[in-house]
Amino acid sequence: MRKNRIMAAVSAVVMAAACIGTVWSDRTFTSAEESTGRNPYKGRVVYGDIDMDGVVTLTDLTYLSLYLLGDGKIPAGAPLEAANVLYDDAIDLLDLATLKQFLAKRITEIGVTEKEADKPDVTSAKAIGEKIGAAGYMEFICNTTADILLNTEDKNSVNNPVYSPASLYTALSMTAECAKGNTRDEIVKALCAADIDDLRTQNRGVYRAFNVEYNSLYCRSTNSVWLNDMYNYEQSALDELSSRYHAKSFKKDFFAREKTEAEISDWIYENTDHKIKPVIKINEADPAHDIAKIINSIVFKDAWKEAFDNVHDSTFHTADGKDVTCSFMRCKDHCETASVDGYTLCRKALKEGFKMNFVLPDEGVDIKDIISDKNSFAEILGMNTSDYSRDVELIMPEFDVASRFELEEEAKNLGIEEAFDGTGDFENLVNYKENGIPGAVIDSVVQETVLKVDKDGCEGAAYTLVEIGTTSPTAVPGQRLTLKLDRPFFYFITDNNNIPVFTGIIDNPLKK
Repeated sequence: MRKNRIMAAVSAVVMAAACIGTVWSDRTFTSAEESTGRNPYKGRVVYGDIDMDGVVTLTDLTYLSLYLLGDGKIPAGAPLEAANVLYDDAIDLLDLATLKQFLAKRITEIGVTEKEADKPDVTSAKAIGEKIGAAGYMEFICNTTADILLNTEDKNSVNNPVYSPASLYTALSMTAECAKGNTRDEIVKALCAADIDDLRTQNRGVYRAFNVEYNSLYCRSTNSVWLNDMYNYEQSALDELSSRYHAKSFKKDFFAREKTEAEISDWIYENTDHKIKPVIKINEADPAHDIAKIINSIVFKDAWKEAFDNVHDSTFHTADGKDVTCSFMRCKDHCETASVDGYTLCRKALKEGFKMNFVLPDEGVDIKDIISDKNSFAEILGMNTSDYSRDVELIMPEFDVASRFELEEEAKNLGIEEAFDGTGDFENLVNYKENGIPGAVIDSVVQETVLKVDKDGCEGAAYTLVEIGTTSPTAVPGQRLTLKLDRPFFYFITDNNNIPVFTGIIDNPLKK
């Protein structure tokens, strides 16, 4: 039966299809058989041109049909990838159907598009995330870190930006639970998940990774939703937030503006271990505008496994070419390291399995160029250094940094559009008609992060706030290595599976 269906599909387009032009790629391919020297493309793939005669015809469709039936082979020397016209992980009936559409001129492009060809290879980084079921979270880190650290205005500092991808990912995931339809789909896709169930799986892995308390290690992620008590809310959404994200819901009088603002600020202060006390604002002109405030907080603290035993003054060469004197610390440790073209990666262990990772660029190389290259950045996150460790003399500055980012544009750049433009569907949280509102929109996405690193260890905290309001006129939009980190460097803190929780750049350790 399966053979008959495939051959019938071939016959159906014989009369209608015509020869079509080629689709090129420079992507490396694997031949179906040993090359006979017949391939005229010299390593390039022409998707759909399975017999390599220079055009895509019904003959190619027949080759693919027989190949799927097991009754035929791809011609000797031909790239097997030419049959993968969907440019995915398999050659199957979907490729056959797509090739039929192409021959019938119902679609104009097959194979790798120019946009897809430019996509970074994040395979190694995603493999790290797969250990906890959060490959999408690692891809999200690759997609956001450089843009936030390098291209987003830091309201607290111009030198030492620090960012928590875990906090932003969790807050946006909770926002997805409040949305429906295409609005939800856009947020889910931006968070690198296949669907809402996949996103919930990703967050389960992230939550487990960053809710740990053991001896010197303390890491906790906490969630809450603050609701304007003048509206009625969908209990099913609040139940999902409670059961899947352990989020507490607080219904408050937003017209008692100062009191409610103080309560939200106090909650963040308490759940960042008294490290961040933000100024929270409810719409002063129209408190009815504010529907909900979705918050994630995260705190982390651990001590070094091998302590620093020497603190001294030394010179740090800043990004703008100046020399500043600051407090450095030195230790001798056995660390996982890797030296590649352009930089050295060093992973220093904390007591209970977490690590602090340092990326020091080679002399004359700008750390910003390294992390803005998404392939290099994914390589850094996914690099396997477990088989190569060495004695290291690590010399680095103490630092105490803080950042505040407004991340609406970053979220839009990830493909979240409806949630910001007034056409979004947040009726999973609040029914528009029942509550007499025209619609709902994300007003702001804010993250504040603090991180302190000294001779005793490192500790940090962050919160991310997503504010949802009405779409009313008042809406507001082997041999010892000596590694001295004496020039701008990148760092990130990971759990025992190398899953990052904080990332940052040090340009000038004297600046907070």
